[in-house]
Amino acid sequence: MTVLALLLVLCLAARPAQPQDDEQVTKWARELGDELWELGRQICKPDEIKREYSRHNARTEIKTGDAMLNDIVGNMERMLQQKMDAVQCIMERAEESAQNFEYDDSRYWLYHSAKASPVYFNGEPLDANMKRKEEEEEEDESLLTEAERYRKKALAEEEEQSKHKVLRFDWDNLTEPEYLDLWLEERQPLFYGIPINLTHSSVHVPDNVFDHGPHVQAGLQWSEDLNEVFRNNYGADPSLSWQYFGHSTGFMRIFPALHWVTRKEEDVEDEKDVVVDVLNLPAGDDPNAGNSAATPPNPDATAAAGDAVKPVAPLLEEEEDEEEDRMPDLYDCRRREWYIEAATCTKDVVILVDNTGSMWGVRKAIAHLTVRELLATFGANDFVSVISYNDTAMSVVECFEGTLVQGTPEYKEALSKALDTLKPEEYANLTHALLYAMDLLDSFRSSQNCPDLHCNQAIMLVTDGIAFNMTDFMLRYNRDENGMAPVRIFTFLLGREVTRVLEIMEMACLNRGYYSHVQSMNEAREDVLKYIPVVARPLVLQEVDHPIRWTPLFADTSDPKMDVWLYNVMHHEEQRTRLDTHEKNSQLYYSERKQDNKYIQDEVQDKEYDPIVHRFREYRMMTSVSVPAFDRKLSHEYSNETEVRAELLGIAGIDVPILDFVKLTMPHSIGVNGYVFIVTNNGYILTHPDHRPVLKGILKTNYNSVDLSEVEFADEEREPRDPSPDILELREAMVNHSRAHMQIRIKFHFDEMRRVDSELKDVYIAPLNGTPFSIAMVLPTEYGHAWLKVASDEFKKYRQAGSDPTLFFDSTRWKIHPEWDYCAYFHEDYRVFASPEARVLHFVERASHKNWEWRERFRAPPPDAQGRCARPQLDQSDYYCDRELMQLLVFDARLSQPYFKGSKWEPKTRDEQDLARKYNVSLRFISMQSGLLRWQAMHDRPADGKPAPEWGESNNHAIEEPWYVGAVLQHQVNNYSFYFSLPPDAERQDPNLLTVTATHAVFHLDESKYVPASVLGYVMPHASLQRRFENVTSKACKTCLPCSSERLDCYLLDSAGYVMASKSSLDTGRFFGEIEGAVMAEMVTAGLFTVRKVYDYQALCYEEVPLDSGAGFLATPLIQLRWLWHWTVGRLAWLLLQSELAEALAGDWLLRDWLSRLIPPGPHGPHGPHGDYRRFGKAKRRVKRKKARPEEELGEVFPRKPPKGAKKTVSFPCERKTELYRLEQEKMRDGNFRLPPPECSRPYSARAVPNSNMLLVVTDPMSSNTCFNRLFASSTVIEYNVTQPCQKMNLNDLPRRRLGGCYNQHPKEKYMRQCGDAGTAVVNVAAVLASISIFVILPRVVG
Repeated sequence: MTVLALLLVLCLAARPAQPQDDEQVTKWARELGDELWELGRQICKPDEIKREYSRHNARTEIKTGDAMLNDIVGNMERMLQQKMDAVQCIMERAEESAQNFEYDDSRYWLYHSAKASPVYFNGEPLDANMKRKEEEEEEDESLLTEAERYRKKALAEEEEQSKHKVLRFDWDNLTEPEYLDLWLEERQPLFYGIPINLTHSSVHVPDNVFDHGPHVQAGLQWSEDLNEVFRNNYGADPSLSWQYFGHSTGFMRIFPALHWVTRKEEDVEDEKDVVVDVLNLPAGDDPNAGNSAATPPNPDATAAAGDAVKPVAPLLEEEEDEEEDRMPDLYDCRRREWYIEAATCTKDVVILVDNTGSMWGVRKAIAHLTVRELLATFGANDFVSVISYNDTAMSVVECFEGTLVQGTPEYKEALSKALDTLKPEEYANLTHALLYAMDLLDSFRSSQNCPDLHCNQAIMLVTDGIAFNMTDFMLRYNRDENGMAPVRIFTFLLGREVTRVLEIMEMACLNRGYYSHVQSMNEAREDVLKYIPVVARPLVLQEVDHPIRWTPLFADTSDPKMDVWLYNVMHHEEQRTRLDTHEKNSQLYYSERKQDNKYIQDEVQDKEYDPIVHRFREYRMMTSVSVPAFDRKLSHEYSNETEVRAELLGIAGIDVPILDFVKLTMPHSIGVNGYVFIVTNNGYILTHPDHRPVLKGILKTNYNSVDLSEVEFADEEREPRDPSPDILELREAMVNHSRAHMQIRIKFHFDEMRRVDSELKDVYIAPLNGTPFSIAMVLPTEYGHAWLKVASDEFKKYRQAGSDPTLFFDSTRWKIHPEWDYCAYFHEDYRVFASPEARVLHFVERASHKNWEWRERFRAPPPDAQGRCARPQLDQSDYYCDRELMQLLVFDARLSQPYFKGSKWEPKTRDEQDLARKYNVSLRFISMQSGLLRWQAMHDRPADGKPAPEWGESNNHAIEEPWYVGAVLQHQVNNYSFYFSLPPDAERQDPNLLTVTATHAVFHLDESKYVPASVLGYVMPHASLQRRFENVTSKACKTCLPCSSERLDCYLLDSAGYVMASKSSLDTGRFFGEIEGAVMAEMVTAGLFTVRKVYDYQALCYEEVPLDSGAGFLATPLIQLRWLWHWTVGRLAWLLLQSELAEALAGDWLLRDWLSRLIPPGPHGPHGPHGDYRRFGKAKRRVKRKKARPEEELGEVFPRKPPKGAKKTVSFPCERKTELYRLEQEKMRDGNFRLPPPECSRPYSARAVPNSNMLLVVTDPMSSNTCFNRLFASSTVIEYNVTQPCQKMNLNDLPRRRLGGCYNQHPKEKYMRQCGDAGTAVVNVAAVLASISIFVILPRVVG
């Protein structure tokens, strides 16, 4: 026993309290730090670069935040005014043309149909292209329909006469309408590379709108005048995106003209594959290259061209010849936010949905669909509540009780899902429900301080009937002092067998509403739109004010006219090159954030249950500006006190890319760690550097309703959903369109949310007049108020000296920021450049000429309203330049060129060469304030074997790069240090390809003012750092062990706690807390690291759900027979339509349409190649088509079930919390800092690596004195005690600014007579007999 005790004492005495001698750890850290500092100093030459700024007379000037923001606001308001002027010009011409137009119903107007017109591409007719295709049959003249023969005759007449000639038709013999040919031209970069025509518009007519009707025909005719306005707008501002006019009947004119393509029902994979040969034209093959307009060619010239002209996309042929394979075109401009918001302004709506015992079955389904269609018409400026009522009334979402919520996607989805939980029961107490709704609206109106004349409020009643007349109730509870109903009542009567129709209609008519009878689910989508022109009546009646509306953010991929095209243009050479470059560079330095900023990834399958593949699509964020147009002709015809008519003519709109805003924020002047963001009147983000609409290629559902308080955080440790008072004050100032200046210490994350820091920031706020937006500029207080100023006019100096500034760009290894606006031609197609660098070099050369003139992009608006529609047209050769940025670019190029001559670095001394070889440095670089990036390879081929220029492709975002941001932040800690970092996915990369980036910020000091001017750096293989780390820490002393000993573990950490190097390569890139959590916790307790909570309110979560549940249905024999019966009936109906009997019944359109609904889709369905059941539709060509699957040939008799247990992964919005760590380097620089003895961890030593952001940590893995623990820097889901999105209800109470220009009442509205559509039942004997036989008698026999 004594011997064992003695041995224990000796062992404890032999084990040191620390795992290693602190002095030895300090020596290791110092040796490694000194060597790395010397390496960077020798390779990057920071001292020499600093002196160059002084030698070139660079000056630092103080920039006041207010003055700088005024410059940004001035440029941005001029840009926005041009867009608003353009859309007002469309509106004014629409009102004028409609008022002066006289409709002749004996004429039919040929127009360019976006969906049905014959398509030509680059002067080649579609028919000629089809003949050259081997898989297509020769077109047989005998197979042509009467309409096709007429088309040929009409086209011949059209070429001889005018392009838009009015033709007279024989209505007794004509069976199908005709359309003008749609000539498409070469691609334009502004329009995504989609084939377009810049001479006229094309028209989209929804499937449910009859383009033969008199109102539609009249609109098609007078709206042709808008083409001139469209062209003039585009000529005066070639940066204009899509212009359009949505008519109140549902059709929409789009400029420039394009072909409207909808997705195939199965997928779009086949479409994508065939577009390559068609749309990807070499520049030399296009006879119209460089022309801004596509003109119909001479037929002889076209024939002579032969195969030199590529055909239009087979995609377009398939859309024309295989329409049955495509999904229904459900697009209706009247359902778009730009249309509804311009027509109705802000609305407060309570939807009362009947939940009594009679609402089972079909009525329940119709009710829920009607409510969902109503919800789809509300936007972020609307507030809504859905109340279910029977003997009581309550919100369908519990946490929404007693209030209205914003019409954002998340809230609307919650309301929609809650409908499925309703169980009809009890009787109806409609009086109680109406009182509840009115009290709710009244209290909400009071809380929002909304004046009655400008507060649109409505109750929408969805029911299958009411028990008694509600007139007395309404007269008592819904009248103001003037006898006007403050709350509109819209009634939706459900089902076919209804009673008390007059009572429910009177309920709407007496309360300034509208009555709709929704008899089936098919009618819900159209009937819900009828409330829009009713709410717009006061606006139309006042006649003078045309309020301009701006929509919230939206992705162009959500725009149906762009959806399929954005798939197909990815095969263009430009897009494919960008994607190939991105994919190759991702192997070198992968950034998920950069990828998500460019691409959306869609999951596609060639066939059902095939492996899912991801397909990339470029996307852009957009907003729209729109303005209402009034039917002045109708208003003047009905302007007496017996009857008043007030109708919307339509809505004019223009899409505006968010990038147009970003380009005007002067990022080169704001500098690193400064930024600009824009917020809407609801406090939602329009643009912000931390706005992340896409994650892992998935577009989030709530991307356009991200609140400012969800992206800006004060440097305070608060609980989730508890924003700082400073942030709330900032938000309220921006919502209220105020001018303000605030100073806030802001916490921010960077480098893929792996690092966190905080800085004191100055925030300057200003409104963007004429819009609902406010803008804020954020500058670092410490170094953000000074900027680098070029002392003299660079270009003037070179002009006088006769020298060429392009010589400063002699190397090929340089890049500029791809999104900054240096110089450009207004017409992007005037001269196409291979890269942004080629464009800049072109303008540098031009600016050195004697006759050069600096021109601004946006000029001051005309002084009068008439002048806005007569802006001067810009020539093809007109350009604009940012003079300040171009001067700075040439200055930076001149300063850096001597240090980056040639493509390969040449060491000046043997020491430089030896040191570079020791670490096997692959390249050196400099990134400058002008966005210029230069780099040099250290040898012919880098260690990883990849071409060095690829590094510049993936690191060309200048001050936005994480290594740039980190270097500047590190300079604030230690201005004689380098910032070392690994790629975000280092732990998943091949260790042989992994690189380390080291950067150093160069600040220029002038007259006690200093400014970040550039960042220098180098790249080396991680294996080299690992090898040197092992060599340095392998040195031992008499009383200490080397790191190679089993008794020691050594780690090299960066300032965020990630492992840069260790004994095990598997640790590289991992967070140290995952390896030694107890040691990390001890360092946090000691104050060596601090922990900052970062909340991500834009996160996505994932879950696996079954593709199909086995309990979904019971396939009994009777059900199987019923399926077979429906298939048989469909086949019989199809045979009937193909027979002579169908022709005899052609005049009976009710029966014809009813029978057509029975036919299943497929190659032999009603849309088949041999005929069309529709009286008016597109003529079909007979072409060879792909062989159908067996189930398509026979029809889907039995639904196919997925494999047992098959699942799919779905994403949904969620919120995450991350605890990020920051090394307190200031404490380590203090020589008196000593780590306290560990309380619950292995013994450890930690020492700062001098002149770097790294920390050397040595632990004793053999020690038993440890508490096992793990800390993570990865995010975790925040769990709330409420369901999504109830945790966001605090946002619903934050300040909002209601839109101006809203009109709720007008004195003439009491003379309005249109308040409902009771409809007329048309009885058709044949239809009734067929219905009875098929749906009543026979199913009973079968069932």
